Amino acid sequence: MSGFESFSAEEREALIWTGISIGLVQHAESILKNALQLAFSPGSQMTLESIASDETGLRRATLGRLLNELRRRADIAPDFEAKLDEFLQHRNVFVHGLLLDPLFSWRTTDGRERLIGFLGALAGEATIVIRVMFSAVHAFAGRIAAAHEDLRIPELSDPAIAGWLFPPGQLDTILTRK
Repeated sequence: MSGFESFSAEEREALIWTGISIGLVQHAESILKNALQLAFSPGSQMTLESIASDETGLRRATLGRLLNELRRRADIAPDFEAKLDEFLQHRNVFVHGLLLDPLFSWRTTDGRERLIGFLGALAGEATIVIRVMFSAVHAFAGRIAAAHEDLRIPELSDPAIAGWLFPPGQLDTILTRK
């Protein structure tokens, strides 16, 4: 037996959670960059050229810098601010050595339980960041479409996608542009 099958079912579960967490963290960072470029862009003029040129250097920015930039450009509810801080701390533990820490060893039962618990919390935090930023970008697109009669933004008719959006009134209690 070789490859993934050589691991026990419990070890495979821990490894699967690790992979899921990588994807969610990367997605959260990507949608945060998109929200900063679109919904929370500095100034009133935005062009395709300014977005493509990455004038503010967001594409290569660390998560900490992205969150500081968001704080500069938006008013953030205290609960969401705390969630962003937790996400940053947990993401940094995950990226900078979680699997090297013997407390989170995927080879022992206790380590796997701690690892899966930690990754479950990180996945939940990343999902909240994704939902809020996705909602902000969608609301931004709706405002652009409302200002231009000839521009239509497709409706999100898929309930699985639409369920990820916070309604504009609820989004405004979490995050608003300064």
